Amino acid sequence: MDRFLLRPRSGINDIRLGDSPEAVRAAVGETPEHWPARQQFGIDFPARDLFFDGALVVHYDEHQRAEWIAAGDGLPLRHEGLDLFQAAADTVLVHLMQFGTLEEDDQEPGRAYVFPSLQLSLWRPDDPRVLQEALAASGNEKERRALRQALARATFFQQIAVFSEGYWDNP
Repeated sequence: MDRFLLRPRSGINDIRLGDSPEAVRAAVGETPEHWPARQQFGIDFPARDLFFDGALVVHYDEHQRAEWIAAGDGLPLRHEGLDLFQAAADTVLVHLMQFGTLEEDDQEPGRAYVFPSLQLSLWRPDDPRVLQEALAASGNEKERRALRQALARATFFQQIAVFSEGYWDNP
């Protein structure tokens, strides 16, 4: 696959929410690195397949159906003509707001966003506002260089996922 199309409420390319692992693997055309479901540190981790060195990840529910399909920034993911990892995060948010309502994640403000009606989530590792404040306050040139690099990365999303209805509901 050299091009990936985001399909809100559905999936990415021919990988669809609700697909079996066999259907996902056939749609991707690659053998994944498979991680079985497990519990660690009191946290339940779902079964998952990782493709393209983890740039594409599919989580499966207890019935072995795809419930979360995520693309990482190493993939050329597009929606309605916009390359979602090459465009600035603010541009991506404005673009997607044409199609659904945005919610900022209270647990990760400035880093994680959800479009519930589109069943999409977007993530970046740092909040640019926090980095800008730290940069303004720092007098150490080495730290300032690291903060500028982190700020450049935080301009873009690193992960965009399609999730099944109810995925974020508490059990």
